[in-house]
Amino acid sequence: MQSIFYSMLSSHICVLITFLIVYQSYSIDAETFYKDCGSRGGQLNSLMVSGCDMKPAKSRSAVSDRCSFIRGSNVTLFATFTPEVDSANATVKVYGTLVVPIPFYIEPDACKAWGTKCPLAKGIKNTLNITLPIRTEYPSVSVGVKLILNDGNEKPVFCTFFPAVIEEKKAS
Repeated sequence: MQSIFYSMLSSHICVLITFLIVYQSYSIDAETFYKDCGSRGGQLNSLMVSGCDMKPAKSRSAVSDRCSFIRGSNVTLFATFTPEVDSANATVKVYGTLVVPIPFYIEPDACKAWGTKCPLAKGIKNTLNITLPIRTEYPSVSVGVKLILNDGNEKPVFCTFFPAVIEEKKAS
């Protein structure tokens, strides 16, 4: 009787472990990880991309889905950061990287256009809220997106990188 009980318990535990492994694999695949790419003058506290579940990468080899950027729409990038330097102003650059970085053409003044409070104050949390137009003439392609916020001396307060795909809107 006892061996039947242990046999049933053992099979249930195996099913539970299998379920947890499959669930964990699925949940990892449903996230997009962003990675630091050279922050020197501050720290990126969080990054949110419209329509995309963003998480900081725990390792350089983190498995990651790509954020979907639909041609002819806008994507919002919202970052919170803490500068480690004082700066009168800040500029932002966004690149789509294929083989080489190709700039997304946006207003570079983070203070005037993107909600960053200037002057940047060392140790004081701040925000950056970019609307990135995904033009219809952009090709449907997988890209790495690089977002850089520079201080007044053109040194990166933060730099982050995440995978995305520019694509057509899916038919309903």
